[in-house]
Amino acid sequence: DLDGLSDSSVEVMLSSCPKLKSVNVNNNMMLTSKTLDCFARYGQGIASLSIGGNANFDDEAMKNMLVHAESLIKLKMSGCVSLTDATLQSITHYGAALEYLDICQTATTANGLLVLKHELRGVELICDNLGYTAQEEMDDHLLRQNHTSRFRCA
Repeated sequence: DLDGLSDSSVEVMLSSCPKLKSVNVNNNMMLTSKTLDCFARYGQGIASLSIGGNANFDDEAMKNMLVHAESLIKLKMSGCVSLTDATLQSITHYGAALEYLDICQTATTANGLLVLKHELRGVELICDNLGYTAQEEMDDHLLRQNHTSRFRCA
């Protein structure tokens, strides 16, 4: 856990620790999208990233980070209320290695999740954004496509 760090502190940590595999900066409201830019620049080897509880991260910085996050298999962004369906679109294009995705309490929608439906093979998706109809549609799609995704939606 790295509570209380600033963007510049995260940059120093990432540039100094190139073999870092897991980072948790949950609920650190001091961080801005510049931190995601630092992950894009220095954090290519990170496998697990928890950035939840931060309203300062935006879709464009998330896209930039995902483009460079080739090793990322676990992404927790629960509570990042500024992240929208645009981030889900970026995950569709750049999140091929993901095995776990937590998007609870983000600004994503059921429609945005449906964009991911063809890319969710093997991904455990944690969300509270789906209404009943969208959940049924996702479940039906996964059954028809023989996906192994697991949903745990509140």
